[in-house]
Amino acid sequence: MSFWERNTIVLAVGTLIGGVFYFSIVTWQSVAAGSLVAPSLAVWLGYIVLQFCVSMLGTWPGARKLKADLENKAPHAGDERDRLIRMKAESVQGHAMSALIFACMAAWFLHSSAALLFHSLVAALIVSELARAGWQVFNYNRAI
Repeated sequence: MSFWERNTIVLAVGTLIGGVFYFSIVTWQSVAAGSLVAPSLAVWLGYIVLQFCVSMLGTWPGARKLKADLENKAPHAGDERDRLIRMKAESVQGHAMSALIFACMAAWFLHSSAALLFHSLVAALIVSELARAGWQVFNYNRAI
């Protein structure tokens, strides 16, 4: 497993953990309130900090190893295959994000709820990032 593949998996796990945290808090607050709660800066920042910490702590050992390998002239940005896989995965992410944002706007016209729009946009960002990571890992495990 290459450095970039491991890095992608760790970042996807960080995104998934952060998303589960965010939506479990929003769900818990909404059930307690009896309706969908408005976005909270504390919950949003907690999501960002949690995702950042998991991603940073998960990629740190691999980055230290890569730094040691750079002394042996290992390519820093990956080889041609790594760049092609990243480019294809980012394309999938862009298409998924566009489709999901249009779905969020359609939900706005149906419900006119700013809280629903915000939470659905957060979900769109999480799902599109997971789509990117999934497509990238899938392409690492097949011949390109």
